[in-house]
Amino acid sequence: MSLQIIKSASLFSKMKGQWNELYSELVFATPFQTWEWNFLYWEYFRGNKRLQIVKFEDNNRLVGILPLCIRCQDGLRILEPIGTRGTDYIHLLIKTASSVEILKRFVNWFDKNRFDLLNLEDIPETAPYLDVLIDTFRSNGLIVNYNKAYCPCYEIELPESWNDYLVSLSKRRKMDLEYHRRYALKHFSEVALIHRTVGEIKKHFELHQKARLSKNDVGTYTNQKVKEFMDEFARVTFDKGMLQIIFLSMDNVLTASILGIEDKNRRYNITIGYDPNYAKYSRGKEKIQRAYSRRAQ
Repeated sequence: MSLQIIKSASLFSKMKGQWNELYSELVFATPFQTWEWNFLYWEYFRGNKRLQIVKFEDNNRLVGILPLCIRCQDGLRILEPIGTRGTDYIHLLIKTASSVEILKRFVNWFDKNRFDLLNLEDIPETAPYLDVLIDTFRSNGLIVNYNKAYCPCYEIELPESWNDYLVSLSKRRKMDLEYHRRYALKHFSEVALIHRTVGEIKKHFELHQKARLSKNDVGTYTNQKVKEFMDEFARVTFDKGMLQIIFLSMDNVLTASILGIEDKNRRYNITIGYDPNYAKYSRGKEKIQRAYSRRAQ
């Protein structure tokens, strides 16, 4: 098995095909492990970090990609995944059958190059390779600080139908949903869930900012660079049929929205937004109810 370090953006750009092929083979990988997310994230937010992608091949077959970079802080050389602290789901792209050998070689390389710290704070506790990685570090005499409560990774399994979902809820929860539905319809002649194209993403940015500012938070999309990054990623994923921008319309006014990605029969919500002027109509509950209903169907 060979280990290669990718240190330049030009070599990074040439990895797209084989990177996404490996991504598609890994059940646990999320859209945030695609080449597109990682490359764009690096292009927009690399700052003073240095690229350090670790690539593994076995008999000329790609079996692993560790999309890492070096961050220097307080005299320490910290190795961490691209997108750390800015990506909801981070993973190492490793074929399960090769995980032991890959991680053994990686830890030896890490130790040999005398890095001060490997920061994997955003790796979910469900990662299938995590136990192997921890055991390998410890067997090499390296210190591991692992706290799975630090970065919980929540998910909900959607039933086959909306009715099945309702059955799973408590009586009180079902009554709440029905109450909010009737309350909205009492005040608006038309309440609808609308799927829009990537051209409407600026409206989502606006609703997100309204929601965050109402809570005295600056919001994700105050930063122009973040908006440009998300706009470009949205256009790429829209072309692939993965992007979902859903708006809740009340009498033809867009009052709430969800920006998300769907792939491998899973949905990942990136950001939500709403107009605080419609807060009393529980637009969030109405939006989620209708979105889950549409997704389950």
